[in-house]
Amino acid sequence: MNSELSYNTFTQRVYNQISLENNQNFVVSPLSLFMSLLICYAGSKGATNQQLKQLLDIGYLTDQQVFDFNRNFLTYTQNNLAPNPQVNIVNKLYLHEDFKIKTSFENLIQNNFKSSLKKVNFENSKSSANLINEWVASQTNQKIQQIIQESSLNEQTKMVLVNAIYFKASWMSPFDTVMTTQEDFFLSNGISVKVPMMKIYNVNFKKLFRPAGIDASTVEIPYSGEKISMTIVLPNKGVNLEQVEKQLKIQNIQKILSLRMVKEPMNIFIPKFSIESDANMKDSLVRLGTSSLFDLTANFTGISDQNGLMVSDVLHKNTFEINEDGTEATSASAINFGLYAHGEEVFYQRINFVCNKPFLFIVHEKTYNNILFIGKYVKP
Repeated sequence: MNSELSYNTFTQRVYNQISLENNQNFVVSPLSLFMSLLICYAGSKGATNQQLKQLLDIGYLTDQQVFDFNRNFLTYTQNNLAPNPQVNIVNKLYLHEDFKIKTSFENLIQNNFKSSLKKVNFENSKSSANLINEWVASQTNQKIQQIIQESSLNEQTKMVLVNAIYFKASWMSPFDTVMTTQEDFFLSNGISVKVPMMKIYNVNFKKLFRPAGIDASTVEIPYSGEKISMTIVLPNKGVNLEQVEKQLKIQNIQKILSLRMVKEPMNIFIPKFSIESDANMKDSLVRLGTSSLFDLTANFTGISDQNGLMVSDVLHKNTFEINEDGTEATSASAINFGLYAHGEEVFYQRINFVCNKPFLFIVHEKTYNNILFIGKYVKP
């Protein structure tokens, strides 16, 4: 069962949509969004179900296959990755104290998403928001202090679905802090600015020139244990990141990550940076074809017999930091439910890999080849 291909098809769709709307630094966790939307899918019916199935690209699988894959992937991350890297993926469902969900839905999310449930009084919006935010902070090493605002909750709120991810890993070959110096980074308009540039010399890494025919080179930098890597996609000379992103619309990211590579001794220069992204994904998801989640046609009768349940917001927040030691990244997604109220040829080239212009980065685990985080760095 090639479930990871479906997962990364969703990744590509989400990245392409966000990138179209954003020419700044950003990072997104497709894993967090996928898992949150998959829980929505589990409780959906009719057109809502079909729209989610198409977006998630799971139509060629049975529901049981999809849920089995999700459960197995969560089990794998818990049992096979720790202690380095640290990967913590958790789900929690906050229910209004008078809102009843179906036993079948409760059993499904507990068994396949390892989700816990908590009853709250959303009419006390401040207390409820604090409760949710405190839980998210505790699951993300205090990196994400707020995922939901008090103003997002009211007497119409019946359920808030929250997913949180914490990732921390050391490089297999750490960068020496002594080698980090201020170097030029060239923005898309050609202007140069100084950045702290990390450097590592004569270490074997996997590198590809023009993978899948795109006008870029890639290098895979493994974390300790080699179970998770960061792949950087760097546009070739004379090509900008926007041109490469347009090529990625027709080239599957999964294809790039799965191409066979050989290790070569390389010198790698990467900026030391941190990114925070905060977005309501509602408009992006509507443009991706899931309008039924958010309007009067919403059908979540698989969750509850109570009529009128619909999604009001899909909140998504991420932090991402790389330094000489490794990477620390977090993600939180909150979906607010309320009632109606509102194998090919590869070219190898031995050159220095210098990330002194906008580039794309992907953090992916190696067993399922699923993407934990994807983003782009365009300016300091």
